Amino acid sequence: MVGAGSGDSDGLDFITAPGYASECAQAFSTWLSGQKEWQVCALETLPQHSPVAKCLSRRVQESGMSIDSALTPNFIIDLPPTWAQYVNSLDSSFRPLLTRYPRRLQSRFTVKFSRCEDVDDLKAQLQTLFDLHQMRWTGRGEAGAFADNGRRDFYYRMATAFLQRGWLEFWQLELNGETVGAQFCFRYNDTVSLLQEGFHPKYAAEKIGYALKAHFLEEMILAGARRYDFLGGADPYKSKFGAHQENYLNLFIAGPSKLGRLYLQAQKEKRGLKAWLKRKLPASVVAALRGDATARATQPSRQNFQSE
Repeated sequence: MVGAGSGDSDGLDFITAPGYASECAQAFSTWLSGQKEWQVCALETLPQHSPVAKCLSRRVQESGMSIDSALTPNFIIDLPPTWAQYVNSLDSSFRPLLTRYPRRLQSRFTVKFSRCEDVDDLKAQLQTLFDLHQMRWTGRGEAGAFADNGRRDFYYRMATAFLQRGWLEFWQLELNGETVGAQFCFRYNDTVSLLQEGFHPKYAAEKIGYALKAHFLEEMILAGARRYDFLGGADPYKSKFGAHQENYLNLFIAGPSKLGRLYLQAQKEKRGLKAWLKRKLPASVVAALRGDATARATQPSRQNFQSE
């Protein structure tokens, strides 16, 4: 799967014509069982209800190969038809961050929201996103997602392709002419997916991330979007935006050697240990451990912060 293991790609799947899930799963299973020099086939972040994954699991088991699976969370906002309905669905203590604080920002600054619509503007605007994103991570003594020139080039080529197809939703926030926030998303059919964002730490007290997110969500609702996908990760702030948890499916198939089967067994025991610790340890300790693990898992690829 293109992007698997990089931390940049979620929601991966086999690309098949409708109605051909079973045939594709059979072909892949047959091909895989004929290969000799491999230990583990890891198919990561598949949609939980992927038709190919369902068929493939059955085919692999029928062929006698060992298979294991695990779920990882992703969070989705189901967007209602109107902005008012969305705001009213949120917790009353959170609502002001999307309503009152943006109005306060308008009273203190000249505020401008803009969407990238011209390929000629992409390089400069992406550079702004990279700079804003890096400010936060380097301020924490970490490398940041865009320290690597290869990833920057990939985002430019991806953004160009998205823009040409009408999928790109790359928005920026300016205060008094200075760009202080950026959100890089794409929209396919009625689903908007978040890839990256960045905010100037100097304006954290102004809650600029919430202002940009509020404006963006309102625009997407008006445009007919019905899902806002945070993609992978169980960051607590996502639930505050009214997101509910769904799951990705990870399939692990053992190769013909004993090594692959041992690896699958070790992974299963590791998950069992984590579940046991979650039951036995105090909630505060579990939360701290999960936070450390999430921070490690998101470096140095896709890294998103709670809106500020």
